[in-house]
Amino acid sequence: MEIKDKVVLVTGSGTGIGKETVLEFAKEKAKVIITYNNHKKEAEKAFKEIKKLGECLLIKLDVADTNSIKKCVEETIDKYGAIDILVNNAGVLVEKSLLEQSFEEIKFGLDVNLLGLINITKVVLP
Repeated sequence: MEIKDKVVLVTGSGTGIGKETVLEFAKEKAKVIITYNNHKKEAEKAFKEIKKLGECLLIKLDVADTNSIKKCVEETIDKYGAIDILVNNAGVLVEKSLLEQSFEEIKFGLDVNLLGLINITKVVLP
């Protein structure tokens, strides 16, 4: 698949695996959307690095919030006209055993790790 000029949205791409993913897409001359929720400074640093390679956009995105998802997708479509590739990378980890987790922590994990990827995929698909 030719990646050049494809619009690639990677959730949770301000740090870690997500950052490395957008970096690789940028090296292939894709237009990348760098998203973050909690790590703004790291995401801004990634944006500056990736901007040297080509076109990119930095957007705050909370995949547990449908309004945030809709805003991110609208902003991307307004700028680039489409989203060709979606990489669902955002996720959270509660570093406790299930018995130690509160119901709120369990719900938060499901909201981000399951419903978040379903909801953003649903909004991007059309």
